[in-house]
Amino acid sequence: MSADPARYEPRVLTPAWFEARPFIVSVLTRVDGRTPYSSTELGFALTRLTEWALTRVFIDLEEDLLFRRDVLDRFIRFGCTDLAAGVRGNMRSQLLRVAELLLEPDLAQVRMTALSRSNPSAPYSYREIVKMFSWAAAQRTPGRNADAHILIHLGLGAGLSASEIGNCVAGDVHTSAPGVAIEVRGERARVVPVVEEWESGIADRAAELGPDVFLFRPNHVAHYPNLVSNFVSKGHTSEHAPQTQRLRATWIVRHLNAGTPMAPLMKAAGVESLEAMTRFMQFVDEPDPDEAFQSLRLAGTLSNSS
Repeated sequence: MSADPARYEPRVLTPAWFEARPFIVSVLTRVDGRTPYSSTELGFALTRLTEWALTRVFIDLEEDLLFRRDVLDRFIRFGCTDLAAGVRGNMRSQLLRVAELLLEPDLAQVRMTALSRSNPSAPYSYREIVKMFSWAAAQRTPGRNADAHILIHLGLGAGLSASEIGNCVAGDVHTSAPGVAIEVRGERARVVPVVEEWESGIADRAAELGPDVFLFRPNHVAHYPNLVSNFVSKGHTSEHAPQTQRLRATWIVRHLNAGTPMAPLMKAAGVESLEAMTRFMQFVDEPDPDEAFQSLRLAGTLSNSS
């Protein structure tokens, strides 16, 4: 008999697990007893799939998107290369069976390439950003006020995820003649130049703290998955409280609007798939037709190495 799907937990708890848990439990509950697989087996496969979707290709956790055959094929090929071939084969069978149970037959069976059904988080408007800073200023203590502001600055200025914000220490902020940059450590290690508008807030915060002190919530000993959400949910809260996913979306769309070259933008964002960027194109401003024409026409010259 299958274990209670609502009580499933992976052996290793990650920030992605806590974000994906409601989705995973919902899927496990709906397919419980309808497959030859246990909740533990399916839970492992779903945990790996959702973590890949959230942290590597930034696909929303929507059944009719995530369980499409082309997405599952890409996950098996590129998202679990650390697993043995037999384990990957079993996982593929398990996920395809879940897809057959949850999706309409045309979505479950037909190989498709477009990912247009995905809806990335919308970026913040200027007015929403103003209201968000009002939320930060209204926090009940100076410490919470400072934490609220650095949370917003790290999201808007460098596009950091919730876990990256929680792990960032003052020593990761580097100030030099070209500008301020943040060294991100961990699985998506990289250096992110900070948008000039938000440089001073981040640099000043780092200068106030020791190099090994966390920028956000300096007194916490180590990052835990719901560090940011717990902070936002306590004290002065409102509809204008920041969401790290939307902060990151705002940073990405700002760069796309500014014409930042895609290769360095993907590197700074810590993503490997171009799809992680093209999903935000619906929010990009329409370019001036004449400027777009000239940009395409004057595309530089081929180098000797071409």
